[in-house]
Amino acid sequence: MHEVEIRGLKILQDPSMQGMSLDGVLLEDFIKINRNSKKILEIGSGNANISMLLSKRTKAFIDAVEIQEKACDIAKINVENNEIENINLVCEDIKKYKKDEMQVYDIIFSNPPYFKNEKNLSQMRNGEEKIIARNEVLLSLEELIKISSRLLKNNGHLYLVFRTSRLIDILTYVKKYKMSSKHLKFVYTSNEKESIISLLDIVKNTTSETHVLSPIYVYENGKKSKYIEQLYGK
Repeated sequence: MHEVEIRGLKILQDPSMQGMSLDGVLLEDFIKINRNSKKILEIGSGNANISMLLSKRTKAFIDAVEIQEKACDIAKINVENNEIENINLVCEDIKKYKKDEMQVYDIIFSNPPYFKNEKNLSQMRNGEEKIIARNEVLLSLEELIKISSRLLKNNGHLYLVFRTSRLIDILTYVKKYKMSSKHLKFVYTSNEKESIISLLDIVKNTTSETHVLSPIYVYENGKKSKYIEQLYGK
């Protein structure tokens, strides 16, 4: 076990499991919250690091759902140690969670398992916990979007971070389950590289146009960009 400190939070992590990453920090900053956001859901919350960061800027209740018991145990320690009161930890398969309910949440967000198993042999060599967190073993992107469509209120938002190579798949599923992509932001390692990561804001039961926002560059002139530095320090 080791501890990571970010924005005044002390987050315990297990190196054998998925922990704090740039993907998650970018996703948290991408989420827009207003005073009407009362109920929020994270799908695949791991050690709760993204939910904890988000809890610093909202009083809304956050249900953090995670299937892996070991990750849930670490999340419980993290939430208790940081004295966070608006996160409800749920150790359950999201495919069984609130199975008979609809239109529960204003916001859903996820850093989902976005690797396809058959095309990701290097990732499949990781330990079981990381394989589940990163690969479509127990939850596919289509299942995640279908579940989110059911649990979101009308005009509710789903925020995702994912590999840009899966963008077409995701847009196909979004349309299939009667949602629309509203904001898309590409993330580049530098201005000389192609985008690897993307952020997408999806809205339920609207026909909004997709707006491509200004990109994020992780490095500029060989150094971490000011945005990335601020992101970790704010």
